[in-house]
Amino acid sequence: MKPAKGAACFHVMSRTVNGEFLFGPTEKEAFRRMMLGMSQFLGIEVFTPVHIKNYFHVPLKVPEKAICAKRGGGPGGRGKKGF
Repeated sequence: MKPAKGAACFHVMSRTVNGEFLFGPTEKEAFRRMMLGMSQFLGIEVFTPVHIKNYFHVPLKVPEKAICAKRGGGPGGRGKKGF
């Protein structure tokens, strides 16, 4: 996958503390909904996220920095700064 000029692709992942199994079906759905809401707000495209019981992987594409900054509160943005 090649991003458009000015965009970037990332593979984001995180594990739970001590490898605890915290992501059951309800938690996975709640995380999916939060991730979808934030990605729509910021204009980030999420590609097939993977949720396991103690970690997740999220491949995503971020558009030009200026677009995200305006949506999320950077210079000239509408959101709160420093969140």
